[in-house]
Amino acid sequence: MLEASKYSEAIDHLKDRIDLALIDYALPDRDGFEVLRAIREVKPALPAIMMTAYSSENIAIKALRVGATDYIKKPLSFAYLMKRLSQILGGDLEARLNGDAQTREEFIMEGIAAYIEDKYREELTLDQLAAMVCMNRF
Repeated sequence: MLEASKYSEAIDHLKDRIDLALIDYALPDRDGFEVLRAIREVKPALPAIMMTAYSSENIAIKALRVGATDYIKKPLSFAYLMKRLSQILGGDLEARLNGDAQTREEFIMEGIAAYIEDKYREELTLDQLAAMVCMNRF
């Protein structure tokens, strides 16, 4: 999992392998539409979800017109987010996660458990798993 809090950081991550982009509309230096436009230039097929606390219908329409795969209003439900991620990525993640995550930490831990279950035959290290969720190994 890669994380960026500014437009420039998000653009730097476009050279990395990315399966899906979860973009907040409100960024400190630009809006999420600019990130989405940059993604569409470099990775036109990358699924991208725009999320925002603003409940304007115009923002939702603009997000879809700019190329968002989906639009989610905050506060978001982790169960709903997991369901949408599973649907968009075409996997069975939803079936393997119990959907009871109420906090970000529970959501991350369930995701790690599902990843390990899926990749148990491959060599996995604690450092790899920690990097995947932007945490240190401890």
